[in-house]
Amino acid sequence: MGWLWGGRRGVSWRDQTVDSITAPPLPLMVLFGLVAFFMCLSTYLDFKAQVARTKSSLRMFLFLVPLLVVLLVYIRLVSYRFFYPYGRPVYRSGGGGDGGIAPWGLAVLVVLLLVMVHYQVSIQSSWFPLM
Repeated sequence: MGWLWGGRRGVSWRDQTVDSITAPPLPLMVLFGLVAFFMCLSTYLDFKAQVARTKSSLRMFLFLVPLLVVLLVYIRLVSYRFFYPYGRPVYRSGGGGDGGIAPWGLAVLVVLLLVMVHYQVSIQSSWFPLM
């Protein structure tokens, strides 16, 4: 029953194991380091190529967004003229108001175009630095 209370005094098996561990040989460590370096390098180069492709795609998309907005506004205006070729019908109510609608959509479009023209140079220089 001496094993229950730790009857043996001396070096434990953990201490013997830790004392017997040695570092691997230097050529093995150099080989492992080179393999790890080349694996990281190949992954990094693939990552850089993917980032470059993504940046160019994003630049093209952001370049085409204003054209898409203008196209959608044009389609909206054409469909408006198609449904109301002689102008929108005005329904007079018995009330005293004129029943007109404020052109908020046109005001927002004009403000958007003014902001785009104002920031054109700074955006163009950051998106397309070679131009």
